[in-house]
Amino acid sequence: MIRPLDDTTVRRISSGQVITKVEDVVKELVENSIDAESTSIEVKLVGDGLTSITVKDNGVGIQECDRPAMAMRYHTSKLYKFEDLNIVETYGFRGEALNSICAVTESTQIITKTENDPVATLYTLDRSGKILDEKSMGSSPGTTVIAVKLFSNIPVRRQVAQKSTSTGKNVQNILITYALAHPHIRFSLKQTYENNSKIKFKEGDWIQPAMKNTMDAIIKLFGSELANDVQFCVWSSDAELIGTSENGNVDDDNNSNNLNNTQQFIITLEAVLPNPDADPYIIFKNGKTFIYVNNRPVTTNRGETKSLVSMVKSVYNEIARQNGWKGNIVIVMLDL
Repeated sequence: MIRPLDDTTVRRISSGQVITKVEDVVKELVENSIDAESTSIEVKLVGDGLTSITVKDNGVGIQECDRPAMAMRYHTSKLYKFEDLNIVETYGFRGEALNSICAVTESTQIITKTENDPVATLYTLDRSGKILDEKSMGSSPGTTVIAVKLFSNIPVRRQVAQKSTSTGKNVQNILITYALAHPHIRFSLKQTYENNSKIKFKEGDWIQPAMKNTMDAIIKLFGSELANDVQFCVWSSDAELIGTSENGNVDDDNNSNNLNNTQQFIITLEAVLPNPDADPYIIFKNGKTFIYVNNRPVTTNRGETKSLVSMVKSVYNEIARQNGWKGNIVIVMLDL
C-alpha cells in the first residue's frame, strides 16, 4: 500500500531527485516497471523524448486504492521507516520518481490495469502529481506512463536537451544495462520523429528478447564471438551468523536470548570475465564494464565501488597473466 513517509525518514533518505535529461526519465520508469514484476518493457521516444516519452510494461499494475497517491512526493509502498532500507529489494523506494517527472513535463498520463480490474483507467496528472482527470479505456494488464513535452516549463534545460545527438543511443545503453541484470525481461526501444504533423518511424528500432540467462543475453547483445571468449563465474562466501546486542553491537554469543536479533549474511559475487586464452582484440573491441550491487547498476568512477573494481581487476590480471594473458583485464559484468 502506498503511504507517505514520515518527516524523519524523508530527511534521512532524500537526495533531491532531479530530472535533467531524457535518460533520467527512462531510467526511473524502467526501474518502476522492473519492480512491478514485468516480463516486457517497451520504451518509445518521440522527438528524441522531448515530444513524449512512453514506457509500457505488463507488470502487476497499480492497485486502485494506491492511485490517488501514486505520483505524490515522498509516498511509497517500498518502505515505511528508515530501517527498512536494510531489507529493501526494489529499485525505487523514495517516492520521488513519478512526482519529479510530473514536475518537469507539460502533462503526465498513467494507464494502469491489474489482473482483477475489468478495464484499464487513464489518469492525467498535474505537475504536483495530483490527478486531474480519469477515464476508463481498454488495455491489457500492466502500466503505461506517458511524459509529454519534457522541460516545457524549463526553457534552458529543454534547449540543452535539444542539442543532444546521442539521446537514443544513451537510452539504448540504459536498456542494455538492465537487460544484462534481468535477462528474463524483454526490452524494446522505438524512436520516432515528427515531420509535418505526421509521426514517422526511425530505422533501427531495438529489441532485446527475453533470455534464459546472462550468457544468452550476452550472445544476443554482443554476439557469439565475444561470448565464446568469456566465462561466467560465481563465488559465494560461507553463511555467517551474526548476533547483535540491544545497542546494535556485534555479540559473539548467539544464544537463545538474542536469537531474534541474529541475521545471516551471505555474500555472492557473479562475474563475466575473459578466458585466460581470450583474443584481446575481441575483448577490447567489445570492452564494456557493467557493475551491479544487488542487481542495481552502479558507477565505478568513485567511492568504494571504484576501489573494489580495481582490486578485482588487479587480482584477476595477475592470475590471467600467469596463464598467458597480455594486457589489462576488461570486466564484462560484475554483480555483488
